[in-house]
Amino acid sequence: MGGSPDGPLNTTSNDQSSQSDDDPRAVATILSSFRSEPTVWIPFLVAGCLLWLVDVLRERDSLPVQPSGSASTLEITYSLYPVA
Repeated sequence: MGGSPDGPLNTTSNDQSSQSDDDPRAVATILSSFRSEPTVWIPFLVAGCLLWLVDVLRERDSLPVQPSGSASTLEITYSLYPVA
């Protein structure tokens, strides 16, 4: 009944610590999973494109700001409908 038991419960080596953080195999695995499952990254691409478009439109047509009479206050006016 004596002796040291050999089995998976007594292993002390850590396989994850022996791999570096910038393992090229890990990057290749991630890229291949993105290629095989486009449903994972397409929503992020669409959201990024929409945010870019909103940013471009914001830069082209920013909120109109009219200077007020006092230098210490700022007044912002906007309309919810087009003004002729």
